[in-house]
Amino acid sequence: MTRLTLALIVLVAFSGCGAELTTARTAATATPKPPPRPTKVSKACSTPPAAPKPSTAQPSARLLDALAVLRRPMTAEDAPPANVFVFEPFLSGVMLDAARRVHLADGSGEWIVPVGNLTPAFRVSEACLRTLPAEQRKATRKAIKDSERRPATEGAVIVRDGPPPQAGPGWSTDAIAAGKAFHLQSCTGPMHNHITLTGVVPDAVTQVTITAQDGALVQATPIENTVSIEQDRPDSASGLPAHITSTTSGAPLEYALDPRATHGYEKPCEPPSNKSIGKRREPPTKLEAPKGAAIELETSRWQPEDSGPEVAGATYRAGGRRCLLVASEKRLRAGQSAHRFCVSDAELRAKRFIVRAARLPNGDPILEGFVDREQASWIVVERSTVAPGAWRLPAAKSSGAFFVAFHGKHARGGSFTLHAALRGGGFHYSALQTVRLNPTP
Repeated sequence: MTRLTLALIVLVAFSGCGAELTTARTAATATPKPPPRPTKVSKACSTPPAAPKPSTAQPSARLLDALAVLRRPMTAEDAPPANVFVFEPFLSGVMLDAARRVHLADGSGEWIVPVGNLTPAFRVSEACLRTLPAEQRKATRKAIKDSERRPATEGAVIVRDGPPPQAGPGWSTDAIAAGKAFHLQSCTGPMHNHITLTGVVPDAVTQVTITAQDGALVQATPIENTVSIEQDRPDSASGLPAHITSTTSGAPLEYALDPRATHGYEKPCEPPSNKSIGKRREPPTKLEAPKGAAIELETSRWQPEDSGPEVAGATYRAGGRRCLLVASEKRLRAGQSAHRFCVSDAELRAKRFIVRAARLPNGDPILEGFVDREQASWIVVERSTVAPGAWRLPAAKSSGAFFVAFHGKHARGGSFTLHAALRGGGFHYSALQTVRLNPTP
Protein backbone atom coordinates (compact mmCIF):
# COMPACT_ATOMS: atom_id res chain seq x y z
CA MET A 1 0.00 0.00 0.00
CA THR A 2 1.45 3.36 -1.02
CA ARG A 3 2.04 6.41 1.14
CA LEU A 4 -0.89 8.14 -0.57
CA THR A 5 -3.36 5.37 0.19
CA LEU A 6 -2.21 5.21 3.80
CA ALA A 7 -2.43 8.98 4.04
CA LEU A 8 -5.99 8.87 2.74
CA ILE A 9 -7.01 6.39 5.41
CA VAL A 10 -5.42 8.47 8.16
CA LEU A 11 -6.85 11.76 6.91
CA VAL A 12 -10.33 10.37 6.51
CA ALA A 13 -10.19 8.71 9.90
CA PHE A 14 -9.41 12.02 11.55
CA SER A 15 -11.76 14.23 9.53
CA GLY A 16 -14.31 16.01 11.70
CA CYS A 17 -12.44 15.23 14.92
CA GLY A 18 -11.82 18.79 16.05
CA ALA A 19 -8.06 18.49 15.65
CA GLU A 20 -5.96 21.11 17.40
CA LEU A 21 -2.29 22.03 17.22
CA THR A 22 -0.88 21.84 20.70
CA THR A 23 1.51 18.95 21.25
CA ALA A 24 1.84 17.99 17.58
CA ARG A 25 0.80 19.33 14.25
CA THR A 26 -1.77 16.60 13.64
CA ALA A 27 -3.05 15.83 17.14
CA ALA A 28 -6.70 14.81 17.39
CA THR A 29 -9.09 14.73 20.32
CA ALA A 30 -10.99 11.62 19.20
CA THR A 31 -10.67 8.85 16.66
CA PRO A 32 -13.85 7.71 14.92
CA LYS A 33 -14.13 4.35 13.24
CA PRO A 34 -12.14 4.55 10.01
CA PRO A 35 -13.88 3.83 6.73
CA PRO A 36 -13.20 0.52 4.96
CA ARG A 37 -9.87 0.14 3.25
CA PRO A 38 -9.78 -0.37 -0.49
CA THR A 39 -9.26 -4.00 -1.33
CA LYS A 40 -6.97 -3.13 -4.21
CA VAL A 41 -4.67 -0.18 -4.79
CA SER A 42 -5.28 1.27 -8.23
CA LYS A 43 -2.67 2.89 -10.41
CA ALA A 44 -4.55 6.18 -10.00
CA CYS A 45 -3.74 6.12 -6.28
CA SER A 46 -0.17 4.85 -6.58
CA THR A 47 1.49 8.21 -7.26
CA PRO A 48 3.23 9.48 -4.09
CA PRO A 49 2.09 12.90 -2.90
CA ALA A 50 4.34 15.76 -3.89
CA ALA A 51 6.80 17.14 -1.36
CA PRO A 52 6.10 20.68 -0.14
CA LYS A 53 7.74 23.42 -2.18
CA PRO A 54 10.18 25.78 -0.44
CA SER A 55 8.86 29.27 0.17
CA THR A 56 10.76 32.56 -0.05
CA ALA A 57 8.34 34.16 2.43
CA GLN A 58 9.51 35.30 5.84
CA PRO A 59 8.03 34.30 9.23
CA SER A 60 5.41 36.56 10.74
CA ALA A 61 6.47 39.29 13.15
CA ARG A 62 4.76 37.32 15.94
CA LEU A 63 6.85 34.20 15.32
CA LEU A 64 10.06 36.24 15.00
CA ASP A 65 9.25 38.13 18.22
CA ALA A 66 8.77 34.81 20.04
CA LEU A 67 11.97 33.09 18.87
CA ALA A 68 15.25 34.96 19.05
CA VAL A 69 17.03 32.12 17.26
CA LEU A 70 15.12 33.03 14.09
CA ARG A 71 16.20 36.68 14.34
CA ARG A 72 19.94 36.09 14.19
CA PRO A 73 21.78 36.41 10.85
CA MET A 74 21.82 33.29 8.72
CA THR A 75 25.05 31.29 8.34
CA ALA A 76 26.01 28.49 5.97
CA GLU A 77 25.20 25.76 8.51
CA ASP A 78 21.68 27.11 9.07
CA ALA A 79 20.39 25.71 5.78
CA PRO A 80 18.71 22.31 6.41
CA PRO A 81 19.02 19.56 3.80
CA ALA A 82 16.82 20.48 0.85
CA ASN A 83 15.19 17.04 0.60
CA VAL A 84 14.36 16.57 4.29
CA PHE A 85 10.65 17.29 3.68
CA VAL A 86 10.22 14.80 0.83
CA PHE A 87 8.12 12.55 3.06
CA GLU A 88 6.22 15.43 4.68
CA PRO A 89 3.63 16.28 1.99
CA PHE A 90 1.13 17.76 4.44
CA LEU A 91 2.97 21.06 4.91
CA SER A 92 2.93 24.20 2.84
CA GLY A 93 5.27 27.17 2.62
CA VAL A 94 8.43 25.64 4.11
CA MET A 95 10.76 28.59 4.73
CA LEU A 96 14.17 26.96 4.33
CA ASP A 97 15.92 30.33 4.08
CA ALA A 98 14.52 31.33 7.47
CA ALA A 99 15.63 28.12 9.23
CA ARG A 100 18.25 28.22 11.96
CA ARG A 101 20.43 25.42 13.32
CA VAL A 102 20.68 24.85 17.08
CA HIS A 103 23.67 23.15 18.72
CA LEU A 104 22.44 20.91 21.53
CA ALA A 105 24.25 20.13 24.79
CA ASP A 106 25.08 16.53 23.75
CA GLY A 107 26.95 17.74 20.65
CA SER A 108 24.16 16.97 18.18
CA GLY A 109 22.11 19.54 16.34
CA GLU A 110 18.69 20.31 14.96
CA TRP A 111 17.00 22.97 12.86
CA ILE A 112 13.97 25.12 13.62
CA VAL A 113 12.18 25.57 10.30
CA PRO A 114 9.33 28.11 10.00
CA VAL A 115 6.35 26.85 7.98
CA GLY A 116 3.63 29.02 6.46
CA ASN A 117 0.87 26.45 6.89
CA LEU A 118 0.98 23.34 9.04
CA THR A 119 -2.46 22.20 7.89
CA PRO A 120 -2.84 22.93 4.18
CA ALA A 121 -5.61 21.59 2.00
CA PHE A 122 -4.81 18.21 0.55
CA ARG A 123 -5.48 16.99 -2.94
CA VAL A 124 -6.67 13.60 -4.21
CA SER A 125 -7.26 13.01 -7.89
CA GLU A 126 -10.77 12.25 -9.07
CA ALA A 127 -9.46 9.11 -10.75
CA CYS A 128 -8.17 7.88 -7.40
CA LEU A 129 -11.36 8.78 -5.55
CA ARG A 130 -13.47 6.72 -7.96
CA THR A 131 -11.54 3.57 -7.02
CA LEU A 132 -12.34 3.89 -3.28
CA PRO A 133 -15.29 2.18 -1.57
CA ALA A 134 -18.37 4.40 -1.54
CA GLU A 135 -18.24 5.16 2.21
CA GLN A 136 -14.58 6.05 2.06
CA ARG A 137 -15.00 8.09 -1.11
CA LYS A 138 -17.75 10.17 0.53
CA ALA A 139 -15.75 10.74 3.71
CA THR A 140 -12.63 11.65 1.71
CA ARG A 141 -14.49 14.24 -0.36
CA LYS A 142 -15.81 15.81 2.84
CA ALA A 143 -12.33 15.83 4.37
CA ILE A 144 -10.95 17.56 1.28
CA LYS A 145 -13.61 20.28 1.46
CA ASP A 146 -13.03 20.75 5.20
CA SER A 147 -9.28 21.11 4.62
CA GLU A 148 -9.90 23.74 1.94
CA ARG A 149 -11.92 25.85 4.39
CA ARG A 150 -9.27 25.79 7.12
CA PRO A 151 -7.33 29.02 7.64
CA ALA A 152 -3.55 28.80 7.29
CA THR A 153 -1.77 27.86 10.52
CA GLU A 154 1.74 29.26 10.70
CA GLY A 155 4.27 27.54 12.93
CA ALA A 156 7.64 25.82 13.09
CA VAL A 157 8.90 22.27 12.58
CA ILE A 158 11.92 20.64 14.18
CA VAL A 159 14.34 18.84 11.85
CA ARG A 160 16.68 16.51 13.68
CA ASP A 161 20.18 16.03 12.34
CA GLY A 162 20.73 12.48 11.02
CA PRO A 163 21.89 10.27 9.76
CA PRO A 164 19.62 10.85 7.97
CA PRO A 165 18.14 14.23 8.91
CA GLN A 166 14.46 13.80 9.68
CA ALA A 167 11.51 16.15 10.13
CA GLY A 168 10.09 15.86 13.62
CA PRO A 169 7.21 17.49 15.50
CA GLY A 170 5.84 20.90 14.65
CA TRP A 171 3.68 23.44 16.45
CA SER A 172 1.63 26.51 15.65
CA THR A 173 2.85 30.01 16.52
CA ASP A 174 0.01 30.19 19.07
CA ALA A 175 1.18 27.00 20.80
CA ILE A 176 4.80 28.20 20.91
CA ALA A 177 3.84 31.58 22.42
CA ALA A 178 1.61 29.91 25.02
CA GLY A 179 4.25 27.44 26.24
CA LYS A 180 2.43 24.43 24.80
CA ALA A 181 4.85 23.42 22.05
CA PHE A 182 6.05 20.13 23.49
CA HIS A 183 6.20 16.58 22.18
CA LEU A 184 6.74 13.48 24.35
CA GLN A 185 8.09 10.30 22.77
CA SER A 186 8.64 6.88 24.32
CA CYS A 187 11.11 4.13 23.43
CA THR A 188 13.93 6.58 22.68
CA GLY A 189 17.67 6.17 23.13
CA PRO A 190 19.93 3.47 21.67
CA MET A 191 18.33 0.83 23.89
CA HIS A 192 14.77 2.14 23.47
CA ASN A 193 14.40 2.49 27.23
CA HIS A 194 14.03 6.26 27.56
CA ILE A 195 11.27 8.82 27.18
CA THR A 196 12.19 12.15 25.59
CA LEU A 197 10.50 15.54 25.80
CA THR A 198 11.20 17.90 22.90
CA GLY A 199 9.94 21.45 22.68
CA VAL A 200 10.25 24.97 21.36
CA VAL A 201 9.81 27.80 23.89
CA PRO A 202 9.54 31.59 23.52
CA ASP A 203 12.37 33.95 24.49
CA ALA A 204 10.95 34.73 27.92
CA VAL A 205 11.33 31.15 29.16
CA THR A 206 14.43 30.62 31.30
CA GLN A 207 13.70 27.13 32.62
CA VAL A 208 11.42 24.19 31.83
CA THR A 209 10.25 21.89 34.64
CA ILE A 210 8.59 18.53 34.10
CA THR A 211 6.50 17.36 37.06
CA ALA A 212 5.69 13.66 37.21
CA GLN A 213 2.44 12.23 38.56
CA ASP A 214 4.24 11.38 41.82
CA GLY A 215 5.61 14.93 42.15
CA ALA A 216 9.17 14.22 41.00
CA LEU A 217 10.78 17.11 39.13
CA VAL A 218 13.15 17.27 36.16
CA GLN A 219 14.44 20.65 34.97
CA ALA A 220 16.28 21.90 31.91
CA THR A 221 17.50 25.24 30.58
CA PRO A 222 16.48 26.09 27.00
CA ILE A 223 19.18 26.29 24.33
CA GLU A 224 18.31 28.81 21.62
CA ASN A 225 14.57 28.39 22.19
CA THR A 226 14.72 24.58 22.19
CA VAL A 227 14.36 22.05 24.98
CA SER A 228 15.23 18.36 24.94
CA ILE A 229 14.99 16.24 28.10
CA GLU A 230 15.74 12.51 28.02
CA GLN A 231 14.80 10.40 31.02
CA ASP A 232 14.99 6.73 31.92
CA ARG A 233 11.64 5.05 31.45
CA PRO A 234 9.94 5.10 34.89
CA ASP A 235 9.12 1.89 36.72
CA SER A 236 5.45 2.80 37.11
CA ALA A 237 2.81 5.16 35.72
CA SER A 238 3.26 7.46 38.73
CA GLY A 239 6.67 8.44 37.36
CA LEU A 240 5.32 9.62 33.99
CA PRO A 241 5.32 13.34 33.12
CA ALA A 242 2.04 15.06 34.03
CA HIS A 243 2.71 18.80 33.88
CA ILE A 244 5.16 21.21 32.23
CA THR A 245 5.99 24.60 33.70
CA SER A 246 7.92 27.16 31.65
CA THR A 247 9.46 29.75 33.97
CA THR A 248 9.51 33.41 32.87
CA SER A 249 10.27 36.70 34.60
CA GLY A 250 6.51 37.19 34.91
CA ALA A 251 3.81 34.56 35.28
CA PRO A 252 4.87 31.00 34.42
CA LEU A 253 3.43 29.25 31.38
CA GLU A 254 1.61 26.11 32.53
CA TYR A 255 0.77 23.09 30.41
CA ALA A 256 -1.01 19.98 31.72
CA LEU A 257 -0.35 16.84 29.70
CA ASP A 258 -3.33 14.72 28.75
CA PRO A 259 -2.87 11.38 30.62
CA ARG A 260 -4.00 9.59 27.47
CA ALA A 261 -0.91 10.92 25.70
CA THR A 262 1.42 9.09 28.11
CA HIS A 263 -0.63 5.94 28.66
CA GLY A 264 1.64 2.88 28.68
CA TYR A 265 4.87 4.85 28.46
CA GLU A 266 6.15 3.15 31.62
CA LYS A 267 6.02 -0.27 29.95
CA PRO A 268 8.70 -1.90 27.79
CA CYS A 269 8.41 -1.00 24.14
CA GLU A 270 7.68 -4.52 23.02
CA PRO A 271 7.75 -8.02 24.42
CA PRO A 272 11.22 -9.52 24.21
CA SER A 273 11.86 -11.66 21.17
CA ASN A 274 12.97 -15.26 21.38
CA LYS A 275 16.47 -14.15 20.47
CA SER A 276 18.95 -13.91 23.31
CA ILE A 277 22.64 -14.13 23.97
CA GLY A 278 22.26 -17.39 25.84
CA LYS A 279 20.10 -20.44 25.35
CA ARG A 280 18.69 -23.42 27.16
CA ARG A 281 19.94 -26.89 26.36
CA GLU A 282 17.06 -29.22 25.67
CA PRO A 283 17.19 -31.93 26.67
CA PRO A 284 19.72 -31.26 29.47
CA THR A 285 22.96 -33.22 29.54
CA LYS A 286 23.20 -35.32 32.72
CA LEU A 287 26.51 -35.33 34.62
CA GLU A 288 27.99 -37.95 36.92
CA ALA A 289 28.82 -35.37 39.61
CA PRO A 290 27.58 -33.58 41.60
CA LYS A 291 24.61 -35.87 42.26
CA GLY A 292 21.63 -34.94 40.08
CA ALA A 293 23.57 -32.31 38.12
CA ALA A 294 22.76 -31.59 34.47
CA ILE A 295 23.91 -29.03 31.90
CA GLU A 296 20.82 -26.86 31.31
CA LEU A 297 22.42 -23.73 29.78
CA GLU A 298 25.02 -22.81 27.22
CA THR A 299 26.20 -19.52 25.83
CA SER A 300 28.70 -17.87 23.56
CA ARG A 301 30.52 -14.90 24.98
CA TRP A 302 29.19 -11.49 24.00
CA GLN A 303 31.38 -10.79 20.99
CA PRO A 304 29.69 -12.21 17.86
CA GLU A 305 33.00 -13.15 16.30
CA ASP A 306 33.67 -15.64 19.11
CA SER A 307 32.80 -19.24 18.38
CA GLY A 308 30.68 -21.01 20.91
CA PRO A 309 29.41 -22.22 23.09
CA GLU A 310 32.54 -21.44 25.13
CA VAL A 311 30.99 -21.97 28.55
CA ALA A 312 28.06 -23.97 29.83
CA GLY A 313 25.92 -23.99 32.95
CA ALA A 314 25.12 -27.04 35.03
CA THR A 315 22.59 -27.03 37.87
CA TYR A 316 21.86 -29.25 40.86
CA ARG A 317 19.90 -29.11 44.12
CA ALA A 318 21.10 -30.00 47.61
CA GLY A 319 19.85 -29.25 51.13
CA GLY A 320 17.13 -26.76 50.18
CA ARG A 321 19.42 -24.90 47.84
CA ARG A 322 19.92 -24.81 44.08
CA CYS A 323 23.32 -24.19 42.54
CA LEU A 324 24.71 -23.11 39.17
CA LEU A 325 28.12 -24.28 37.97
CA VAL A 326 29.72 -22.39 35.06
CA ALA A 327 32.78 -23.62 33.16
CA SER A 328 33.71 -25.14 29.84
CA GLU A 329 31.65 -28.21 29.03
CA LYS A 330 34.82 -30.29 29.14
CA ARG A 331 35.49 -29.29 32.75
CA LEU A 332 31.89 -29.86 33.77
CA ARG A 333 31.84 -33.34 32.23
CA ALA A 334 35.13 -34.19 33.96
CA GLY A 335 33.83 -33.05 37.35
CA GLN A 336 36.58 -30.43 37.67
CA SER A 337 36.32 -27.17 39.60
CA ALA A 338 33.90 -24.57 38.23
CA HIS A 339 32.52 -21.16 39.11
CA ARG A 340 29.57 -21.70 41.50
CA PHE A 341 26.58 -19.66 42.64
CA CYS A 342 23.92 -21.06 45.02
CA VAL A 343 20.67 -19.64 46.40
CA SER A 344 18.15 -20.77 49.00
CA ASP A 345 14.88 -22.14 47.64
CA ALA A 346 12.95 -20.25 50.34
CA GLU A 347 14.69 -16.95 49.57
CA LEU A 348 14.08 -17.38 45.84
CA ARG A 349 10.36 -17.98 46.40
CA ALA A 350 10.18 -14.82 48.52
CA LYS A 351 12.07 -12.59 46.04
CA ARG A 352 10.82 -14.15 42.74
CA PHE A 353 14.33 -13.83 41.25
CA ILE A 354 17.89 -13.45 42.52
CA VAL A 355 20.73 -12.10 40.41
CA ARG A 356 24.32 -11.03 40.92
CA ALA A 357 27.28 -9.81 38.86
CA ALA A 358 30.57 -11.60 39.52
CA ARG A 359 33.74 -12.75 37.77
CA LEU A 360 34.86 -16.11 36.42
CA PRO A 361 38.25 -17.44 37.57
CA ASN A 362 39.95 -15.81 34.55
CA GLY A 363 38.47 -12.40 35.45
CA ASP A 364 35.74 -12.30 32.79
CA PRO A 365 32.45 -10.82 34.12
CA ILE A 366 29.38 -12.99 34.50
CA LEU A 367 25.77 -12.05 35.20
CA GLU A 368 24.03 -15.00 36.86
CA GLY A 369 21.05 -15.93 38.92
CA PHE A 370 17.77 -17.83 39.29
CA VAL A 371 14.10 -17.10 38.78
CA ASP A 372 11.28 -18.88 40.60
CA ARG A 373 9.68 -20.52 37.59
CA GLU A 374 6.22 -20.40 39.19
CA GLN A 375 6.41 -16.59 39.38
CA ALA A 376 8.75 -15.44 36.57
CA SER A 377 9.70 -16.55 33.07
CA TRP A 378 12.91 -14.78 32.05
CA ILE A 379 15.18 -11.79 32.72
CA VAL A 380 15.48 -8.72 30.48
CA VAL A 381 18.55 -6.51 30.83
CA GLU A 382 17.33 -3.06 29.77
CA ARG A 383 20.71 -1.32 29.88
CA SER A 384 24.26 -2.06 30.94
CA THR A 385 27.64 -0.34 31.02
CA VAL A 386 29.33 -3.68 30.32
CA ALA A 387 27.61 -4.59 27.02
CA PRO A 388 25.47 -2.50 24.64
CA GLY A 389 21.81 -2.91 23.90
CA ALA A 390 18.91 -4.53 25.69
CA TRP A 391 18.76 -8.30 25.78
CA ARG A 392 16.90 -11.26 27.18
CA LEU A 393 18.24 -14.09 29.35
CA PRO A 394 16.17 -17.30 29.22
CA ALA A 395 15.84 -19.33 32.40
CA ALA A 396 16.42 -23.07 32.55
CA LYS A 397 13.13 -24.99 32.70
CA SER A 398 14.03 -27.19 35.65
CA SER A 399 16.07 -24.97 37.95
CA GLY A 400 15.25 -21.44 36.72
CA ALA A 401 18.97 -20.67 36.36
CA PHE A 402 20.29 -18.08 33.89
CA PHE A 403 23.66 -16.54 33.09
CA VAL A 404 25.77 -14.79 30.48
CA ALA A 405 29.56 -14.39 30.39
CA PHE A 406 31.45 -11.44 28.89
CA HIS A 407 34.86 -11.51 27.30
CA GLY A 408 37.47 -9.11 28.67
CA LYS A 409 38.52 -7.89 32.09
CA HIS A 410 36.24 -4.85 32.38
CA ALA A 411 38.54 -3.76 35.19
CA ARG A 412 36.46 -0.73 36.12
CA GLY A 413 33.39 -2.87 36.78
CA GLY A 414 29.98 -1.76 35.58
CA SER A 415 26.26 -2.12 36.15
CA PHE A 416 23.21 -3.95 34.79
CA THR A 417 19.65 -2.61 35.09
CA LEU A 418 17.18 -5.43 34.68
CA HIS A 419 13.81 -6.88 35.58
CA ALA A 420 11.93 -10.16 35.35
CA ALA A 421 8.99 -11.04 33.10
CA LEU A 422 6.32 -12.10 35.58
CA ARG A 423 3.71 -14.77 35.12
CA GLY A 424 -0.03 -14.20 35.42
CA GLY A 425 -2.23 -11.29 34.42
CA GLY A 426 -0.78 -10.77 30.95
CA PHE A 427 2.56 -9.34 29.91
CA HIS A 428 4.20 -7.35 32.74
CA TYR A 429 7.52 -6.92 34.52
CA SER A 430 8.87 -6.59 38.01
CA ALA A 431 10.37 -3.27 39.11
CA LEU A 432 13.75 -2.44 37.61
CA GLN A 433 16.75 -3.49 39.66
CA THR A 434 20.38 -2.43 39.25
CA VAL A 435 23.17 -4.96 39.84
CA ARG A 436 26.75 -3.75 40.04
CA LEU A 437 29.98 -5.45 39.02
CA ASN A 438 32.87 -4.50 41.30
CA PRO A 439 36.11 -3.20 39.77
CA THR A 440 39.09 -5.50 39.84
CA PRO A 441 41.56 -4.89 42.70
